[in-house]
Amino acid sequence: MRALLERHDPDSAVRIPATDTQRLTRAIELVYRGGTSWSVRLDGEGRWSRGEERYPSLKIGLDLKRPRHRERLDARVDGFFDAGLVDEVRRLRERGVSRAANAFQAIGYREVLRAIEAGCDPEDVRDDVRRNTRRYAKRQRTWFRGEPEVLWLDAELGREVLVERVVRLWRGSFPGPVD
Repeated sequence: MRALLERHDPDSAVRIPATDTQRLTRAIELVYRGGTSWSVRLDGEGRWSRGEERYPSLKIGLDLKRPRHRERLDARVDGFFDAGLVDEVRRLRERGVSRAANAFQAIGYREVLRAIEAGCDPEDVRDDVRRNTRRYAKRQRTWFRGEPEVLWLDAELGREVLVERVVRLWRGSFPGPVD
């Protein structure tokens, strides 16, 4: 796949790691669909990592202290299990959904699927799902901390205060009528 992309879109081939099969596949898809390559599209549409934004934007991030964030993430995972994640994975497999389907690559689904296939109790992977969810959230935090111009607000301020602050920031960033 890498060699194919190098022939048809060398800029993307340089940018995409050889191990990132999902992005390699997407880049090749764009080559074969016709039109513009991924690298040309990114140059025209703007990139997060460098260069000017294509459109004016207001970037707002909601921040939580780590212990509180961990509690919320763990509660979210528990909610997925309580809402029937294990049964959903079983139903998908019974309906013939391939193990290679994107859904089974998602956190939670992949751990439960592995447990079912290994003949283990899927409830035993709940802690693994919690840990993997926290790791993913940490990668997201790291990514967005590097994003320039994000205005961070304390997520614990409450809905009304947050809405008021976002509206005030919006109006200050984009003078004129706001729809």
